[in-house]
Amino acid sequence: MFLLGIFIHIVFLYSIFDIYFKSPIVKNVRPYHPTHEPLSDRLVLFVVDGLRAESFLNYTTMPYLRSVANNKGRWGISNTRVPTESRPGHVAIIAGFYEDPSAVAKGWKENPVDFDSIFNQSSYTWCWGTYDIVDIFTKDPKLEDHIFVQKFDPYDQTYSSDKNTTLLDKWVFVSVKHFFTNAKHNGQLMEQLHSNKIVFFLHLLGTDTAGHTHKPKTQNFLTTLKYVDEGIKDIEKLIRDFYKDDGRTTFLMTADHGMTDWGSHGTGYEHETKTPYVLWGSGVEKIWGEKNIDQETNTMFYEHRFDLNQADLTPLMATFLSIPVPVNSIKCC
Repeated sequence: MFLLGIFIHIVFLYSIFDIYFKSPIVKNVRPYHPTHEPLSDRLVLFVVDGLRAESFLNYTTMPYLRSVANNKGRWGISNTRVPTESRPGHVAIIAGFYEDPSAVAKGWKENPVDFDSIFNQSSYTWCWGTYDIVDIFTKDPKLEDHIFVQKFDPYDQTYSSDKNTTLLDKWVFVSVKHFFTNAKHNGQLMEQLHSNKIVFFLHLLGTDTAGHTHKPKTQNFLTTLKYVDEGIKDIEKLIRDFYKDDGRTTFLMTADHGMTDWGSHGTGYEHETKTPYVLWGSGVEKIWGEKNIDQETNTMFYEHRFDLNQADLTPLMATFLSIPVPVNSIKCC
């Protein structure tokens, strides 16, 4: 009887791993190539690491993005899943599926198996950010001809927590500005930049670091948000000017996960699972007529709100560019 009890417990334990620790990635799936006309030629993705919805919707320290959301774009809650960590959040945004559970054995740092992404399906993608995020999507040597990365080490003493957390985002913004300046003197790069179906990805880590170090309701954290807001405004103008304001660029700002009041994330508290997004630019229709304040927010318009799940952002971006939805997306085909 004792041995039978042990056997039953082993079977139950095995069943948990058999059910929940199977990879969601299906191999050898052929992508579906859409036939609709693209709504834009290029998409700029800003991921503000650790930005919870409450910090964007109920504070006024990101005035530019709030104005964009209220006047010419769309905004809403992007609902994440646990674990609310950077790697799973970025995989959901860019690849469209929720993390392979076996990645926990590698601390959410490595790809247990290869998967498809928006970057793979693009003509070209340029990424700026921390190495542990941008490297997630560039492991395959076959991608080197159309995914280009500039990365830095966030653990370098230059960015230690006793320094200004905006330095992390400053590196990204300055690198992007240098890139577009240098592109004007590089014929091959200029040709690539004037292709269609291209993506620019900016990973902004400052808010996550500020949240951990100073906590989300402190002045230091809100100052970091203001810096990010101003930086995104500058990058938008830079890109519009570079393309002579051709009206063919779509912009998306979102976050990989939120954060608790005490500066942590990883579990399923509402502050961790509710993140904001703002979508504007080419293909996003302006809403006319009377507008009403959304009662859950501080002066955000209800008519511009559309909530979604985080993995929905992948097919949304693919639709704007008219590229195949990544084959591992839960909304594919």
